[in-house]
Amino acid sequence: MIKLADDLKTFEFSKIGEFVLYQQDTLAIVLKSPSPLHNHDEMVYMWAIEEKKSVKAICYIGSTEKTLSKRCKQHEKRFINTLLGKKSSQRIVALLNRGKTVSIYARIPQKVKCFGVIVSAHKTEETALIKRYCSAQPLLNKQGKKFNLHLEDLMSGIFPPF
Repeated sequence: MIKLADDLKTFEFSKIGEFVLYQQDTLAIVLKSPSPLHNHDEMVYMWAIEEKKSVKAICYIGSTEKTLSKRCKQHEKRFINTLLGKKSSQRIVALLNRGKTVSIYARIPQKVKCFGVIVSAHKTEETALIKRYCSAQPLLNKQGKKFNLHLEDLMSGIFPPF
């Protein structure tokens, strides 16, 4: 059984922001400041659904090539300009309207030596985290679509056992 709070601590994720609503249905990402993580290249991040300050589910896992601040701006644009982004935005708005919090957790990934070169393991960590959580719950990630659980269950408070 996976304990999300333990995972976040063990894997050294820090809560660095959350989603907020303005103008009733427009989604924005607000990052805590100051944080050295905002402008660090090659990060791994997760969107976590919280209820009463307790992490209940992970709904998205991603990684950045550039800074997390830049990646969050890309997400905000996609919430408006793409079909998949609009669907994700609607689901997050529904969670917020139900009193849930959707927070952003991030970590600096490990560096590994590959073919004699030191590189960031951010893509490998992202893939591993998706595999870790995807079978237990649905994700907004494309990889999560193949599972039968629905984000609507999470919105209504039905959380998978971890």
